[in-house]
Amino acid sequence: MNSCSAMRVLRPETIPPSRPIARRHAPSAGVAYPRFRSCLRWDFGFTCAFCIIHESLIVRAAGVSGSGLYWVEHLEPQSVAPARSDDYTNTVWSCRFCNASRLAKPSVGRDGRLLDPTQVAWAVHFRVDDDELVHAADDRDATYTSCAYDINEPRKRELRRLRRVVIGDRIQNLRDLPPLIADLRRRSSELSHSAPEDARLMLAAAW
Repeated sequence: MNSCSAMRVLRPETIPPSRPIARRHAPSAGVAYPRFRSCLRWDFGFTCAFCIIHESLIVRAAGVSGSGLYWVEHLEPQSVAPARSDDYTNTVWSCRFCNASRLAKPSVGRDGRLLDPTQVAWAVHFRVDDDELVHAADDRDATYTSCAYDINEPRKRELRRLRRVVIGDRIQNLRDLPPLIADLRRRSSELSHSAPEDARLMLAAAW
């Protein structure tokens, strides 16, 4: 993969999805929601449906303990709709931070309704500005969703910043390394007769 391809696949900044999240999996009937984890992870791209932070960033920031910081979120809370507890269409993949922020806030409140990322594209309601997910002031549903999940708390903004820094560094490495490797191989070839050991070490470094 060249650096241009990497920029297309791994954009440094967080980008809200331009389409609703498509559900491509359907657990068998009778399966309890804790067993939805694998399907949800793949459907939601290993990313929180609300603050759109990838699992890898949580693990990077929190270490091994970060691997348990994502869970099944119910769009209709179990306390309100217990019959939908094991309904796959009522669940999404969420980080524990968003899950804990919402708690039992209703899906429809006095000030708006929670946006369902499988029904609406996040990019229609949110854009990223300085690692913050911002929305129009008159977008009541986006306001309610943002507040319910506290999607711009400092910890989440920092994780989005970390993505920008880490992936930006990796893309820069992809730009910088090929010419360096080519130079080492050229120099090792020049030294192959006069200083074979130096040439061997240089060639090893190039690979």
